Amino acid sequence: MSRLSLAMPAAALSAVIAGTIALAAPAAAQDCEDVRLMYSRWVPPTHQSVPHMEDWFKQVEEATEGRVKINTLPKPLGKPQAHFDLVKAGTVDFTVINNSYTPGRFVAEAGAELPFIGGEAGPTSIAFWRTYQKYLTGAGDFDGVKLLALATQTGGDLWLKGKDFTSLEDLQGLKVRVAGTVTPKVADALGMVGVLKPITEVYEMLSAGIVDGIFTIPEGVMSFKLEGQLDNAVRVPGGFYRLTSAIIMSERKWNEICAKDQAAIDKLAGENLSWHYAHNTYDLGNQKAVGVLKEAGVDVIQADPATVKAMQDRLGGIEQEWIADLKAERGMDNGAEILDYLRQEADKVAKERAKAGG
Repeated sequence: MSRLSLAMPAAALSAVIAGTIALAAPAAAQDCEDVRLMYSRWVPPTHQSVPHMEDWFKQVEEATEGRVKINTLPKPLGKPQAHFDLVKAGTVDFTVINNSYTPGRFVAEAGAELPFIGGEAGPTSIAFWRTYQKYLTGAGDFDGVKLLALATQTGGDLWLKGKDFTSLEDLQGLKVRVAGTVTPKVADALGMVGVLKPITEVYEMLSAGIVDGIFTIPEGVMSFKLEGQLDNAVRVPGGFYRLTSAIIMSERKWNEICAKDQAAIDKLAGENLSWHYAHNTYDLGNQKAVGVLKEAGVDVIQADPATVKAMQDRLGGIEQEWIADLKAERGMDNGAEILDYLRQEADKVAKERAKAGG
């Protein structure tokens, strides 16, 4: 009886392997199913962030070969401060939240909101993301959602209606809109009365004389059409504060996305999305707002050195309060180290970006 040879010619073996791969390919492709995400956007369509978020959505669609698409709902499904819970519950698939609208919830991240931090939004947001990854994930503030990016504004100014500013005395007793954990403390320390409301309600409040001013940035004035309601802004080096934001996705929806597409989205998220959102929204938005404010006759008053020093003296305790809160509420006793790292990384990234011309 002759024996069959177990050897196979190389060409035949290659054909078998190629056929096996071809047969396996459809099965692998089937593992990546189409996923549609609904984006609840609470800022107005005119907001500086809108076209840049839509651009990122296109990047996601291209990176996932059309399988993952993010569509914007006609109207938001709740108030701005409700959106974290809406995403966590799966009612909303995707959103951008303002961490500062829910005081006490994002304790660990509130360090990025402190006065006189300084720096443009893009570099500081990359530093913020790195700080979160290095120090803050254990705080658990974003448990229950997929965190895609973190962003900070530029340092915020104090904008006033019908009020002049020459010294701290001019601020005494003024009612100003505040947000988050930091600006209420800033207002109190400087002798003002803080009114905690989202920026979407400020136009009506200024029109009705409910408040005398607002803490925000030039882009915020422009995006929410406030320039006609304001007369001047008080500016200090590094800003009175900075608001922080997070871009988040429902964990349920994230888990519907295949591993290949998750990896593609992660490459576009993190530092990349933090920079994309913050730089385009706030840094470029502020540049665009300069002309709008000038045309509206809104003056920007740079506080003189003596006034800045007086403000720094009054506001110096806010940083120590955050360090104490971080230890008391999150069990973390390295707040000073975290702030040092954040400032160093922000300065480092700013220098790198400036050198690269971006």
